[in-house]
Amino acid sequence: MQGKCTAQGEVNGVVGKEATYSQHAEVTGKRTKTWGVFIQTFDNGDKIFYNYQEIMNSNDNGSAVGSNKYQITGATGKMKGITGSGTCKLTGASDGSADYSCTGEYTAGGAAPKKK
Repeated sequence: MQGKCTAQGEVNGVVGKEATYSQHAEVTGKRTKTWGVFIQTFDNGDKIFYNYQEIMNSNDNGSAVGSNKYQITGATGKMKGITGSGTCKLTGASDGSADYSCTGEYTAGGAAPKKK
């Protein structure tokens, strides 16, 4: 699956704008295990690249809950050299939309780790 989404939040003083993702999944009953790549674009045009692994459980009403782990794998522009990782909690609606709430730490170009 591939798609686009809104990716809010601030990293290294720059506001997130949008993102694209590409993922594949293994579905067993009501449980889905996903692996993917997420590319976040910021207001200044810089990008951060993430790998992620997600586990999601579907409910009878079509909604879903889950979590994922992510790791930064690269970046462009002012973000180049950034490293970091974290986790996200997923709440999915029966219409197929989803909200992710993510926390983690990153180090921008060799600086001290920052919370995100």
